[in-house]
Amino acid sequence: MSPGMIEEANEACACPFNVIVAQLIPFLNLTSDDVVFMDMVAGVEHFGRGTDNDRDAILMIVDPSYESMKLSGKVTEIGKQLGVPVYYVLNKVSKESEDIMRASVPESSNIVGVFSNDADILKAGMLGDEFPSDNPVAVSTADRLSALCN
Repeated sequence: MSPGMIEEANEACACPFNVIVAQLIPFLNLTSDDVVFMDMVAGVEHFGRGTDNDRDAILMIVDPSYESMKLSGKVTEIGKQLGVPVYYVLNKVSKESEDIMRASVPESSNIVGVFSNDADILKAGMLGDEFPSDNPVAVSTADRLSALCN
């Protein structure tokens, strides 16, 4: 699910989309084996709107930028207020940036994956190609997330 994504100019506020999603989620017929990932717009607005109130955890992608690393602290605070754990995936990590990125995340023990700035991954992202599902980091991250969900 990707709620609240604006498709066209002057489409109006994303608030109605967020209201619909907030009302829809509690009515999903999920089993204990089901997992729903909601791809939210970057930032924290959806937390203020309660779009994803029925969550068990928050998964944040942290890019190598000041804004993203700073936001990880805000998201951690929000997770504590909501009583849910926050997990992190470090993205586009280089040898030079990894220590800085790890130090920026308030709960580094909750880092579930570290994706390097690998040329094949970056190229797939730029071309809109499917992420290579056999990527070792992707496999180990998916396994770790699966274990956390069970």
